[in-house]
Amino acid sequence: MGDGLAIPAGARLINLGDATLLPGLIDSHTHLLQYYDLAWRGSAAMIAKIRRMTTVNKVLLSAPRLGIT
Repeated sequence: MGDGLAIPAGARLINLGDATLLPGLIDSHTHLLQYYDLAWRGSAAMIAKIRRMTTVNKVLLSAPRLGIT
C-alpha cells in the first residue's frame, strides 16, 4: 500500500480511489459489560461486582451481546 511500490507478479491490484484502507482494523473498544444488569445502569456497585469477577465469568456474561447463546 503506497505510492511507487513494486507490484509483485500475480498480485491483484484494487484501486479504491479516494477511499482509505485500514487492513485488519477492528473495533477494540467495547462496552460489553457496561449494562449487563439494566437496573444498575453503570452504578458503582455494578462496576465493583464486575471487577471482582473472573475473566471467564466476564466472557460468559458478555456472550449474549456478541450474539452467542
